[in-house]
Amino acid sequence: MTPKLRLVLFLSGAIVLFDVVASVASGQFGFPYRNAAVGSYILYAIGGFLAARQINLTFAAQLGAMLGLVDATLGWAASSAIHSNVPPMPRLTIGSWVFVAIVVVLTSVVCALVGGAIGRASRRSSRSTA
Repeated sequence: MTPKLRLVLFLSGAIVLFDVVASVASGQFGFPYRNAAVGSYILYAIGGFLAARQINLTFAAQLGAMLGLVDATLGWAASSAIHSNVPPMPRLTIGSWVFVAIVVVLTSVVCALVGGAIGRASRRSSRSTA
């Protein structure tokens, strides 16, 4: 298994697991599920950081897009199945899901690029001190 594939699979699993845990927690503790979004943003940034440290910034952006797509599909399906503490939503159409997926993917790419920039800068600084 390549390092890229390993990172994609590990972080995709982490995103889905996070969505499941956040859904259960929002139901148990009564907080709005949307408040857990910051955890997803952090995972996207960590993914970008690791991708840029190990590979490059381009892969960080690609990984961010993949994680956003996983979050908008498998993560959303998992949290919906758990019936987390979310406000009533209008009937989901293909068009509305595509819109949400695009927003999630763009957000995840931005977060991954921020993390990737930090990872790339830290990679440079560690090389210059070695």
